[in-house]
Amino acid sequence: MLLKQTVLFIITLTISGLISCKNETNSKSGSPSGAEEAWLEDYEASPFIWGFVDPTGNFVINPAYDELRDFSEGLAACNLGGKWGYIDVLGKNVITQQYLTCADFSGGRALVQDFNHRYFYIDQNGKKLFPCPGNECGNFYQDFAVYASNDLWGVLDRWGKSVIKPQFMDIRPGYEGQFIVKLGQTYGLIDTNQQWVLAPNLDEIKVANENKYIVKSAKEVKLVSKNGKPWRSGIEHCSVFLNDFCIVKNKKGYQIINSKGEEQFTTSNKLTPLGAQKFAEWEGTSAFIINFEGKRLSEQEYNGFLLYSEGLIGALRGEFWTYVSLNGKEILEPNLPLAWDCKEGRIRYVTQYGYGFMDAEGRSIIEAQYPEARDFSSGLARIAIFRQ
Repeated sequence: MLLKQTVLFIITLTISGLISCKNETNSKSGSPSGAEEAWLEDYEASPFIWGFVDPTGNFVINPAYDELRDFSEGLAACNLGGKWGYIDVLGKNVITQQYLTCADFSGGRALVQDFNHRYFYIDQNGKKLFPCPGNECGNFYQDFAVYASNDLWGVLDRWGKSVIKPQFMDIRPGYEGQFIVKLGQTYGLIDTNQQWVLAPNLDEIKVANENKYIVKSAKEVKLVSKNGKPWRSGIEHCSVFLNDFCIVKNKKGYQIINSKGEEQFTTSNKLTPLGAQKFAEWEGTSAFIINFEGKRLSEQEYNGFLLYSEGLIGALRGEFWTYVSLNGKEILEPNLPLAWDCKEGRIRYVTQYGYGFMDAEGRSIIEAQYPEARDFSSGLARIAIFRQ
């Protein structure tokens, strides 16, 4: 009964969230002032208002906003009455609510959209820096941002200059100064000087961490270094590196290797990475937690996992979740219908009464009573209450 009630509770909240998202993206057209008036006239606020709590559950920014996002570079995007702006950690309005949509700050810049559907970048004082030169732009990452014009993608530098003209079907960041691009139906790797690091003849390219890429072609899967040199080949499957280790599948079976290419453990059973130098070794639909040498750590078998975060991992045993420490011990009996990562010493959980937070030892710190909540970030968590 508890699981059924909780599922119904979550479905209700999800529907509310979808309605809110729909309201964010559908707006009227017309002159700037007319467009804003039409949007606000048609705007429907969600049934919640949002604020921020500290790790003990005390509101440090009282619930007042239709929507909130986590702090990024000292500012949090906030929606009040259908318009977006930014507040600081004291709840002070730094950039007043004036935008149709806005993104988080990254590299001292944020992408915003006015009510005439024009995109441009602003600084942390709200000063307009330069417009998006195409019909779509992304956040800055490593001093660059991707943008699209006529369905083709290119790259901007932090001053708004196009360093790679729109010419690709898709583009996403690789390692610093490199971009994974799609040309036709195949992928390649290019730098900001528009020199090919990997020719555009691959089926897939993925950042593998440890300055390596996973590349796939019709013939094989292999790991290559960020300068395009082969590092490990003859692979059927490869995971990304987490905490210096990854998993490869080859003719020998499943292997755990480190970033130097040294083989640590080999088994015929399927392996999946869990982070913190831990892995799941599967036997059918259940798995034990092992270390990189294959030593079994958990006493119980589990049917699903999150990744380790702050020394704890969400683990599904039967129909309910628990959390397991680095030594394989459960900190509480499996009784949670859903699980989230441990963030800043707090674990978000949900019951039929709402959302709350427990500490890293499984003790409830913030009572489960709120209709919506998000994980802790920068010492604060977003929590919603019902609108009066």
